Amino acid sequence: MNYRKQEITGILLCVLALCIFLSFITYNPGESPTGLSPEIAKTNIMGLFGIYTSYYIMKFSFGWGTFFLPLIMGLVGVTLFSRRNWEQTFRYSGFLAGFGIWTSLLIAWIGQSRG
Repeated sequence: MNYRKQEITGILLCVLALCIFLSFITYNPGESPTGLSPEIAKTNIMGLFGIYTSYYIMKFSFGWGTFFLPLIMGLVGVTLFSRRNWEQTFRYSGFLAGFGIWTSLLIAWIGQSRG
């Protein structure tokens, strides 16, 4: 891949990761994207994009453990931008994915034990 295209892809991945991370931080479990008006969408920093993104990713995947996704996207973006070695990025990505899945399972287990 051309170095310039690789740097642009890395920057875009980092920006997308930041947007998704901000969407997750301001996620409100009571908000669902069906029938929302722009006035209601002010609780999420990213607006309607944030509500749709956080709702569908958190609700239909690993719940609160999905915070690892934007972190991995940011790591890949930085690796593409700086043209670093991929070995360390794969190691950190695997650790973050495992930690996110473990966190999701732990939160589900605590919720299940409380009834």
